[in-house]
Amino acid sequence: MRRKNEDKRTKLLCASNNVKLCWLTIFTSLLIETIVKVNPFIAARIIEKAATLKCNLILPILEKISIETLAHLLILIKRAPSTPKKAARLFEKMSLDKAVKIVKIIIELEAFEDLSEILHSLSSNRLNEILERLTDTERAQLLQYLKPDTIARIRPQLLCLPDLIIESIRLSPSKPKVNEECIISVSIANIGQAKAWSFDVDFRINSKTVQTKKIKELKVNEKINLKFIWKPWKQATYKLTIVIDPERRIYELDKENNVFYVNIIVDE
Repeated sequence: MRRKNEDKRTKLLCASNNVKLCWLTIFTSLLIETIVKVNPFIAARIIEKAATLKCNLILPILEKISIETLAHLLILIKRAPSTPKKAARLFEKMSLDKAVKIVKIIIELEAFEDLSEILHSLSSNRLNEILERLTDTERAQLLQYLKPDTIARIRPQLLCLPDLIIESIRLSPSKPKVNEECIISVSIANIGQAKAWSFDVDFRINSKTVQTKKIKELKVNEKINLKFIWKPWKQATYKLTIVIDPERRIYELDKENNVFYVNIIVDE
C-alpha cells in the first residue's frame, strides 16, 4: 500500500514538473521573442550560450520560437566569432521540419554565404535530409554558394546544377579596321539542369577586361545574346576572349566551357 502511494506521489510530482517545464519553455520562448525586438544580438547571444551549456534544454524553447525569428537568430549566431558550428549544432538537434523551414527563409533572405557556412558544419545525413526537401530552384540557388567539399557530400540526384556555354561569337564587320567600331555578338546558353543566377560575362582584349555584362539569370535551355563594342587602336593581331563567370561564383556541371577566344588580325 505504501509503495502504491509512493508511486502515485512520484507520478503526480513528475506531472507537475512537466507542466512547470512546459510553462517555463513557453515563457522563455516569449521572452526571447521580446528581446529580439529590442536587441537581436543579445537574443542570439542568449541562445548561443544556452546551446553551449545544455543543448537539450534549449531545443524545446527553439521549437516554440517562430521560424522567422529563429532564422535571423541563427544567422546572427553564425556571424559571431567562430560560431558556425554552434548554429549547425542547433540545426542537427531541432526537428527536420523546422530546420527545413528555417533554411527556406534564409534562402529568401539571400543570406547564402551565412547558410553555406552553417551547412558546411552539418553531418552528411542532416545536410542531405534538408536539401532533399528543398525545391529544385532553392537547391540551384544554394549550390552556387556551397564549398566544394560540402558539395562532395551531397547525393548526386540532388545536384541540379546549371551549365553555361558560349555557343557562338560573331564580329561585324568580320574584318575589323583600325579606329573603326566593331560589334562582337556573343550567344550564351544554359544547357544544365537548373537556372543560373546572377553572373558576369567579361569581354577581354589581349587578356585585359574592357567590358563586363551582368546577367540576372538564365533559365534551363534559355539563350541570351550580348553585344560588346570594340574599336581597334592599331594594326596588329588581337586576342579576343569571352569569359563567363570570371570570378567563378557559380558552381556548374562543367566550368571548362566558360571561356572562348579567337585571334583577330586588324589591318589599316
